[in-house]
Amino acid sequence: MLGREAADLRKLLDQLGSFYAFAAALGVMVLVSAATVVGEAWLLRRVINLLLARKTSLFLSFGLAYIGICVIDTVFVGWWRAQRVRYSAELAKNLRGTLVGSLLRSRAESRIKKPGEMASRTTSDIENAQEVVTPLYKLLKGVTSGLAASIYIIYLDWRLGVLIIVTVPLVTATGEKLSRPIASLAEEVQQGYADVSEFASDYLANHSVVRTFGLQKRLYRRFNRLNEHVLQRNLQMKRREALLSAGIWFCAAAPVAIPFVYGAYLVMVGEVTAGTIMAVVYLTNYTRAPLASLGDHMGKIRRCLGSAREVMRTIEGVRDRSPSTTGSGGEAFPVAQKKGIEVQKVSFRYPGTQSPALQEVSLTLHRGTDAFIVGPSGSGKTTLLRILGGIAAPDEGAVTVDGRDPFCRPDQQPDRRPLAVYVPQQPYLFPWTIRENLQLAKRQISAELMEKVLRTARAEFVLELSDGLDTELSERGESLSGGQRARLCIARALLLQPRLLILDEPSASLDALTERALWRQLRSTELCRQVVAVTHRLSEIEDSDRVIVMEEGWIREQGPHEQLYRNSPLYRSYYRKYSEERRESR
Repeated sequence: MLGREAADLRKLLDQLGSFYAFAAALGVMVLVSAATVVGEAWLLRRVINLLLARKTSLFLSFGLAYIGICVIDTVFVGWWRAQRVRYSAELAKNLRGTLVGSLLRSRAESRIKKPGEMASRTTSDIENAQEVVTPLYKLLKGVTSGLAASIYIIYLDWRLGVLIIVTVPLVTATGEKLSRPIASLAEEVQQGYADVSEFASDYLANHSVVRTFGLQKRLYRRFNRLNEHVLQRNLQMKRREALLSAGIWFCAAAPVAIPFVYGAYLVMVGEVTAGTIMAVVYLTNYTRAPLASLGDHMGKIRRCLGSAREVMRTIEGVRDRSPSTTGSGGEAFPVAQKKGIEVQKVSFRYPGTQSPALQEVSLTLHRGTDAFIVGPSGSGKTTLLRILGGIAAPDEGAVTVDGRDPFCRPDQQPDRRPLAVYVPQQPYLFPWTIRENLQLAKRQISAELMEKVLRTARAEFVLELSDGLDTELSERGESLSGGQRARLCIARALLLQPRLLILDEPSASLDALTERALWRQLRSTELCRQVVAVTHRLSEIEDSDRVIVMEEGWIREQGPHEQLYRNSPLYRSYYRKYSEERRESR
């Protein structure tokens, strides 16, 4: 294996954490296997010849030596089977840890387009990649042992060597038939992988919540416990697979009749000894089977590397980008001195798309200035909010909130007050109690603060439930209405008392009365200093300090509602469109 495949293989094996120890163990086992093949064949030949010559003393000596080398070979084979199991499981464990660790620490979650595909990376792709240990060993062992056996057979008798090549298809058919049951063993470990996949899917579907509330370490510890459990189940499956594999190789190594019969004829005519024939029959196990399965081993290695490339590409693709205070070319942007929001020439493109979602967007909002973003679908509104909230990192440009990178965690802030908290358009609640959902990042909350937050978010309905804050929620909180989920998510954000509250159409599922009351509370509360929101509701737009009009990734217009309505035909068309949609919804 040369070029790219060799490089990919080395990159994959580097995940073992003990590559040189693995290479040394593999090399020792391959050399021992080749030496054992020739040694056993030589001793077998001598033992048979001594037996037929009735040389009892020498027969016993060589017989004991033959038994001894068989015992040594068995010990080495057993030792290496254990090592293979350990190295395969270790490779899978390290790959999962590296992949999920990169995701939890990354600022590039927004570039993950298909959470289900990413869940597959942590399960089936890694499972396929870890299998590279076994075919790699079998390939090297087969080539080395087969080469040593072939040379020794030719040395013993070249005519038998020719016949051995003819019988290769017989061993191929035997190996294929006996290897079929191995596939069914993989089903026993699927439940463990399903658990890992469920965790990964859950995280990827809610990475903005995880990022906002600083749950990375907590979830990573939980994932490590799950990963360790899968490791143990994987070890059990591999041990059973190793036992079945041993039985298959025993059957596939049975002597083939053609060289044995022809060899018997050569013995009878006195051209070779019986010991030579037995040695040749023994050596055929190490020439036919490896040659017959050579293509299969290569195919397995390539399939493993194909899965590994996807995993490694994902790991490399979600590594932390450079701080957002520098552009893509390394040009430093000045840190904003005024308190508030500063967006400087920010651009962003989602992977696999032709057009950028944002194009050199610049924006300044002083502290206390609330803003609402409007524009058609696909104009870049949500992308801008995610960058302001530190959920996604820009490709170019810089973003600061109160002079700091919004991607900073709460524990990196001087007053430990988070810079920005992002509430997505689709509210998500974990299948826990309401209290546990609200206390994601702030474990100790006074009753006074809790009551104040619920009142501000118009979520007092919680206190009217039979179990109150201890009410158990269903999957994704679907036991509540969309409006109730939205208000709980806003309450959860307010409990952090952020400097900037970012809302993506929070009132879409609220009725008009609740909507007006919610915005009145948000604008008067001291629980957050500033609000930036995407909305299609006119009541918010008309009273806002700043309206930002976006189109095709650009900020086209910005200013107070009255000024834009008088002077901007573009904004006036959007406003009229929203008015018509609202009348139709009524």
